[in-house]
Amino acid sequence: NKVPLFISLKDFNDEHDSLLSFVYSKFHSFNNDFEVDDLVKLLSTNRAVLLFDGYDEIKSELKDKYQNYFETFVNSFPKNTYIISSRPYSSFIAFNRFSVFELSPFALNQANNLIIKLEFRPDEPAIKEAFLEKLNKDLYLTHKDFIKNPLLLTIMLMTFEEFADVPSKMHIFYYEAFITLAQKHDANKGAFKRQLKTKLTTSSLSEIMAEFCARTYTDEKIEFTPFQFDYYFNQLNPVKEKKIGFTSDDLKTDLVDNVCLMYYEGAKFHFTHRSFQEYFCALYFSKKKDKTLKSLIKIFDSKQTRTSTDLTFSMLYDMIPEKIEEYLFLPFLEDLFNSFKGNSLESYIKKQYSQIHYIIDEVQFDVVNSPDSYILSFILKLLNVTTSFPITEIEEPYDFIDHPNGYVDTAWKPEIDYPDYEVEAGELVWLDECEYDDYVRRFDPEIVGYNCSFSPIQIFDNIDEYEDIYNLLMDPEFIFNKQYTALKQYLSELKEKSFKDTDDIFDV
Repeated sequence: NKVPLFISLKDFNDEHDSLLSFVYSKFHSFNNDFEVDDLVKLLSTNRAVLLFDGYDEIKSELKDKYQNYFETFVNSFPKNTYIISSRPYSSFIAFNRFSVFELSPFALNQANNLIIKLEFRPDEPAIKEAFLEKLNKDLYLTHKDFIKNPLLLTIMLMTFEEFADVPSKMHIFYYEAFITLAQKHDANKGAFKRQLKTKLTTSSLSEIMAEFCARTYTDEKIEFTPFQFDYYFNQLNPVKEKKIGFTSDDLKTDLVDNVCLMYYEGAKFHFTHRSFQEYFCALYFSKKKDKTLKSLIKIFDSKQTRTSTDLTFSMLYDMIPEKIEEYLFLPFLEDLFNSFKGNSLESYIKKQYSQIHYIIDEVQFDVVNSPDSYILSFILKLLNVTTSFPITEIEEPYDFIDHPNGYVDTAWKPEIDYPDYEVEAGELVWLDECEYDDYVRRFDPEIVGYNCSFSPIQIFDNIDEYEDIYNLLMDPEFIFNKQYTALKQYLSELKEKSFKDTDDIFDV
């Protein structure tokens, strides 16, 4: 007797004053006769299974608003079933009541089974046989990032047919995948080549897609109504300069029907896989003038939550590593170190860690710390320096407690506010959560641990009061000093590199 409600979070915007309003907009779409009261009745009887799809697709500037709405919503209807999908994050601390499950990558036998079951070029079975042989010999070990995803694995097979190999570099794989899709063979027509409605060459289509994807990626748009697609099409420089002879509808047809980089569903255009948007975006940035590369810092650092697992910057670096070092990393690090005042390590910590989280003893929800800057995190990973880490060495939590943790010793059911809400015996919970207040007052459970956080500025402005914490943060063996030292050494190496003008073409 459960009712599933599928709620696409990429549609979340400023128009709604509560999550109930947003969920109702989806609920109402199934039947125009549904009223808000019908939804509230469903939720109040605990019969809803709410499937929130794509938490990572909410725009960065709306994340905090969504989290506040979500907490209020769950407090109001706590006994329904909530399932949220997302790309991985270093921390899901906003969802402290939830269990976090990670999707496992395909095992080798699963990858084999998918390829075996695919109906692919039945006229040339040797292609699949050769691919399976290579998959079992070395591909699974060397290309696990591709193989763990069923869609990318399928495209890898298509690419293998075209190029008889699989490249090790991510951006080369996407280039070859695009070539394969743009020039793909029709399974029943041999070497039949599709005629693109835009009449573009593969190279020209790639340039159009690069600008389209860069503009949409920067705006954090990953799907488009026909009107939105037309808007971005009209923003393209070749369109504004009237240098093309095709329409937005022609491009839609090619991307959906002929090249299969997009599909149309639910009255919107979607990328077949978001990594195609990321590849073309990286391609666009890689072709920009050198002096403009520094402006990418703002684009990537302002979208840290979205770019924590996307491939854009990684592929861009692989495409033009020396230019990224000279025109982005070097000025970025120079600006960073030039901004330090007084104790440089103190300044580094204050600038890169607005909040530091730590735990004491047993907690329901662990949390790690990472630099605020995505670019800085990327550089540290290049240098093989830890970027995400927990802190368990601090023992005095009392000024910085966020959440005391404790076990529920007995089954508990609130009498007034949440008549249908129960806490199971033995459950480890945050005792300060509002729905547990009544339980804490009545049973006084033992506190077994703490989630805590502080701003480094609090510590550095009150060193005498927090001497132990200060000494930990400044310890030469602690992670902050290791990061700082590695970055300083890397900056020195960049300055020593031969980034100088030359008239010799072979020195460029």
